[in-house]
Amino acid sequence: MDCVTKSSESLKMSENSLRVFYVEDVFVVELREKTLLNAALVGRLNAQLTAIAKRPGMRKMVLDFSEVRFISSQMLVSMLALNTAISEADGELILCGMCGEVRRVFRMMNLQKTLRTVSDTVRALKHFGVKPDAPGYIRYMGRSKRS
Repeated sequence: MDCVTKSSESLKMSENSLRVFYVEDVFVVELREKTLLNAALVGRLNAQLTAIAKRPGMRKMVLDFSEVRFISSQMLVSMLALNTAISEADGELILCGMCGEVRRVFRMMNLQKTLRTVSDTVRALKHFGVKPDAPGYIRYMGRSKRS
C-alpha cells in the first residue's frame, strides 16, 4: 500500500507496528499487530502514538484496529491516555475497525462512553468532514462496512 502524506516522506515506525497516513488534516494510524498483549510492544506503541499526538498541528486522529484481534488492558489504558492528551490539545480521537473480540472488550469495560468508535476509516473521515475527493481518501473506499 502506498503512503499518502502531506510531503513525499512517510512517518516510519519501528518494526512496522504502525502505519501513518495524512488525509487532509487527519492523521490516520493503522495498528498492524494482530495481538496487542505483550507489555513491551504495547509500551512501544504507546510511546509512538504519544509522539504522533504531540506533533504540531495534530488535532484529528483516527486509530484503525482492523488488523488487531486481541488487546490487553494495558493497551486500553494507553488508548484512554492518548484520548486525554488529544482532547487536552482541543483535538479528537476516533477508533475504528474493531473486530468482534476487541469490540467485546471495549463494551465489557464500558469504554464506548469514553472513547469514540465508528465501524471503519471511511466513517471516521466523514465525521471529520473529509470529502470523498480528498487526496488519500480513495485508499479507504471499499473498506467501509455496509450496513
